[in-house]
Order: sequence, then C-alpha cells, then structure tokens
Amino acid sequence: MFALLVPGLWLLVGDARAEEPTTSLSYPTARYPAAPVSLLSPADASKLRVLGNDLNVLAELSETRLLDGSLSVAAGCAFVAIGLFIDDALVRTLLATTGAIAATRGVIALAAVPDGVDQARTFAALPVTTASEVAARLSFGEEALRSLASRTRRARLLDGSLSIAAGAAFTPVYFGLRRREEPDYRFADDPSDFIGVAVSLISVATGVFTLVRKSEAEKRHAAYTRFKQAQARHARSLSPVLTVHIAREGLQVGAQGRF
Repeated sequence: MFALLVPGLWLLVGDARAEEPTTSLSYPTARYPAAPVSLLSPADASKLRVLGNDLNVLAELSETRLLDGSLSVAAGCAFVAIGLFIDDALVRTLLATTGAIAATRGVIALAAVPDGVDQARTFAALPVTTASEVAARLSFGEEALRSLASRTRRARLLDGSLSIAAGAAFTPVYFGLRRREEPDYRFADDPSDFIGVAVSLISVATGVFTLVRKSEAEKRHAAYTRFKQAQARHARSLSPVLTVHIAREGLQVGAQGRF
C-alpha cells in the first residue's frame, strides 16, 4: 500500500510544480538615442565660438550706453546753463565748452554708438540643425560683427573730431569774450590765459588719441578677419596637390599634401 502511495504523491507534486507559473526575470534596458551626426566642421565650429564670444563681450560693453549718454546730455546742459550766470570770461568759456562737448558726446552715444545686445541674442537663438542653418548663423554673426565695428568706428571719429574742434576753438572764443569786455586786453595779461591754452591743448590731444585708438568692436572684427585668413591658409596647406614631372625616363606623377 505504501509503495502505491509514494508514486502517487510524487505524481501530484510533479503536477503541482508543472502548474506553477514560470516567471522569467527581465531587467529594463536603457535605450539611448543615436548620437546625431554633427553638421559643424571644426573650422565652422571655431568661427561660431569666436563670433559668439565677441558679440557677447560687445553686448556687455553697450549695456550702459543709454545711461551714460543720458547723463552726458544732462551734465552738458547743466554746465551751459550755469555758465550763463558766470561773469568771469574764463570760467564761462570753460563751462560752455565743457557742457557743449559733454552734451554732444551724449548725443553721439545715444544715436551713433551701436547697441550689440540684440545682435548677440539673435545670434545665440539661431539654430544649427542643418547645413543651411549653420551657414545662415555664420553669415549673421559675421555681418553683425562687421556692422558693430563700422558703426563704432563712425562714432569714434565723430567723438575725436569734436574734441579737436572744441580744443581748437576754446582759446579764440575765450580771447574774443575777454576782448569784448576789455577792448585793451592783451593775451598773457592774466595768468589764467595759460590755463585756457592748457585746456585747449588737452582737448586736442584727447581728440587725436580718440582718432588713433581703435574701439573694442574694431579690434575684435580685425582679429576675427585675421583668424579666418589663418584658417583659409591652413586649409590650403592641407589640400593635396597633384604634380606632374616629365623626365627622360618617362612621365612621373606625384601627389603632395596630407591625406
């Protein structure tokens, strides 16, 4: 009897095990998107990086343009107004000249000095997902940098010319006002005349320095132009060159360059 029960129990156990659900342990597999093929050549990537850095720096420099220009205009008008109530010819001329220069420089800062913030933001927002978009971003950045350099140069020339003109006109204006009050007045009768001459020379020297010294935008545009030329020379040096030599032994064909 026992011998019959044991095989029966074993069959029941075997059927129960067979009916147990079989579960296989599976772990989630992380799937990463395929790396996109870069459309930027090393040369284009370098140019975009340089352009972005240049435009950002120029944008930071132009952020205070409105405040500086408004303060210059206000200060210049105030100096001119105060000078109207001064009896001393030297002080009145100093205030009038200083006020006129300050006000005009403020107008130049507001009207002629370019604002690079918009160009920098637009450049940063341009996509580079296709070859045409890469070319468009490069073209926009180069044109923005060129425009900023050109407009800044124009403003610099106006500022320097203004300083030279004001310095050259200071002494004659002062002397004319002094002669109107004192017809017999001669230059150097008052030691303050030399102060006026010194102020005039300083203004002229400042104008000359402004005309000679290039702005940050001009320097960066010139540096970027040299950078592009260096890239072009380097690319030409890496291009293969086919050479053909005709010798007595026959035709010889060779290739030079890096491959």
